[in-house]
Amino acid sequence: MAVQFLVPPLIAVGAMGAWAGVLWYLGAWTPPEVRAWNRIAVMRGYAVPYNPVTQIALKLPALNRFFEDTDIRRLLVIAGKKEMAAPAFWTKAAGQSLLMAVVLFATNLASLALLGDWMLPAWLPFVIGGMVFVSSFTRLRKEAQNSREECNRAMGDMLMMVTALSGERGIPPADAVRLLSGCVEKPNLSRIVENQGWKKLINTQPRSTSELYEAIADVYGIELMGRMAEALKNADVGMRNEDVLTRLATATYEGRLLEARQWSARAKILIIIPVSLMLIPLLAMIGAPVFSAISGSL
Repeated sequence: MAVQFLVPPLIAVGAMGAWAGVLWYLGAWTPPEVRAWNRIAVMRGYAVPYNPVTQIALKLPALNRFFEDTDIRRLLVIAGKKEMAAPAFWTKAAGQSLLMAVVLFATNLASLALLGDWMLPAWLPFVIGGMVFVSSFTRLRKEAQNSREECNRAMGDMLMMVTALSGERGIPPADAVRLLSGCVEKPNLSRIVENQGWKKLINTQPRSTSELYEAIADVYGIELMGRMAEALKNADVGMRNEDVLTRLATATYEGRLLEARQWSARAKILIIIPVSLMLIPLLAMIGAPVFSAISGSL
């Protein structure tokens, strides 16, 4: 009995030790200046990443893409979390997870003291704490994805206005995008294009607007930025801005119309299924008396 009573505290101590080890591994206690210099040294090729997982990721494209999608610093910048660095995010998520586990474990201990039995299985508080930890990362990825979608939507909405502003003897397309991004309700796009906000994730200095938009499309995941970069490249070789941008706007709006028609066709199927399920009880009510009468006559 005494051994069974000691198992949950030992599990709690082990979980706390693992939590501290993960934070140390992620560099939560490494000074920000040291992390910045280490990152610059690795990018410039002056140092080798000490993390073996990072070394493998740099050699395997698929694994590299996976780690790019789970890059906390990148997700924080895309989601607009200005006040939080990656170690601070991990520390906060781990703190919330540990707090949930400790609260549930204390409730379990109180149940044992008052009722003589565990209210929850001894392992369940730590499983729930782990789920809280994972949900923090999942929520951040969802916020970053929503930010990308809003940027794509804003870029698509302003294409015709950019075409009108950057026509013959008009303002440059980059200035038109910067001007119109400040008129969007949510500042996700303006946060990137205004005041060189893209420098938070793009370390090189692009030589042209098309190179800048290509880099933003690649790093921030804004698809329409890449399409506009291709359009501006066509303008650089002699085509007029209004022609290439009008074609881009037309293709974008046609794509939206096609997507809307696809969702409309899917919605018809989604409506038919619940209506069909609603008919089953009605058919049962109508058919039950008939079936009862037939079976009674037999």
